Amino acid sequence: MNSITKLTMDDDRKKPPMEPSLTYTYKQVENTIINLDVFLPSKRYGARNIPSPIMLFVHGGAWIGGNRQEFSRPVFEEFLSHEFVVVSTDYRLAPESSFVNGQLEDIRDVETWIKTEMPSKLKDHGFDVQTEQVVVVGGSAGALLALLTPKLWKTKPSAILAIYGPTNMHRLPRRTTTTGPLASLKIPCPSPETLKEITNYDCPPSNTPRPTSAAEWLSPRTKMGIYMFRSETVVDLLLHGLTQIEQDGKRLLAFPQAGSATKEEIDQICAQDGLFETCHVTDFAAALEKQGIPHKEHIVPGVDHAFDMGAKVGDDVHLNVIKPAVDWIVQVVGSS
Repeated sequence: MNSITKLTMDDDRKKPPMEPSLTYTYKQVENTIINLDVFLPSKRYGARNIPSPIMLFVHGGAWIGGNRQEFSRPVFEEFLSHEFVVVSTDYRLAPESSFVNGQLEDIRDVETWIKTEMPSKLKDHGFDVQTEQVVVVGGSAGALLALLTPKLWKTKPSAILAIYGPTNMHRLPRRTTTTGPLASLKIPCPSPETLKEITNYDCPPSNTPRPTSAAEWLSPRTKMGIYMFRSETVVDLLLHGLTQIEQDGKRLLAFPQAGSATKEEIDQICAQDGLFETCHVTDFAAALEKQGIPHKEHIVPGVDHAFDMGAKVGDDVHLNVIKPAVDWIVQVVGSS
């Protein structure tokens, strides 16, 4: 059994890592409903009437897949143990929705909801929140969205925890799909028929289902994401979407041409307006140091992409990687 099959068929991966306390719709765009889940800390904190800070989590999935239930339980447990109210959000997915006018708008709008709508809703459940104290956490594609919140939000977050996310969209690595368990997969360019089958422009998705088997993990939509990285068309797809071609008198969907996105367009979706020309954690940390921004970097040896997703409460990844990261954030920004 290969590592992909072993990972995705594990019983613990077939269900959400934790059940939410509450679920809300924070936005609707035509037929697309966009939800978020709220996880409340232990009731004993609420009983003390101490307002809780907020942690907002943005899931990964190569910007074309994933959902708010795909997160690392140890990450959530750590923030909850520090009395944070944890929020996990969906957002509209590419290619049906524009990255700039879809995903970035959704991440922008969730700030308004958690600061203006959520407080009164949680008060009904005995919780007060500190709307001025928000930490944003993101993994992979979600890490980029988290890093863009200072650009998008009216008030910058108190801190950002970016986990294995890109910091320079001008130079995205292909390594994650050409080595390791994905290297042996032969992924051709999706045909127009496949693209039509796996996309829904009538009701653009804000999530995709959690995979419960290896076959579901390697769905046609997932393979589209792998091909996107291998063909180096990530930014082209995010910024321009799928293109249309004419064949036998029919209009068909097709992948965009690599390099069709301009430097100016890519600058729009880099973490800091061209300030951080980097694709490595160390360079990003050096840039933060130069700007005098408090930060901490942690390069984890011997692990693969999304290493935290299979972590369990109390294991080495939790205690040696996740806990120190959250402890540092709490030390810097404080907790309730």
